[in-house]
Amino acid sequence: MDYDTKVINTIFERLSSPVLRTIAREHGFIVENANQTTYPDFTLTRSDDFNHIIQRIAIDIKTTCYLSGRPMGLVPGSYKSFIRNDTKNIVHHDSTYTDHWVIGFIYSRISAFEEYDLTNTPSGWRY
Repeated sequence: MDYDTKVINTIFERLSSPVLRTIAREHGFIVENANQTTYPDFTLTRSDDFNHIIQRIAIDIKTTCYLSGRPMGLVPGSYKSFIRNDTKNIVHHDSTYTDHWVIGFIYSRISAFEEYDLTNTPSGWRY
């Protein structure tokens, strides 16, 4: 199988973004996005009237696919780098987060489509 998991993960991040932003807005949070190599994918922050943080949630999007009928494991990605150094590759200092959430997507892969040209077109096709 030839595929790029970063591309697939980015697609799921993009699909999640409008939903997360809507939920965040309804509950008084501000949403921050991170770049591809920074944890978390989304930071939701809610502050009081004096701009003191009430709650800050790290949300990381994780994806995996089914292989032989079972989901493959989730890859820690940028999450593992800040565990060793809690200021590296993280949007805000780890101590400022009140929660760490993971949204996981498990998807099924289909075989790549077969390309045809005039020499191997399936029977029944006319050209």
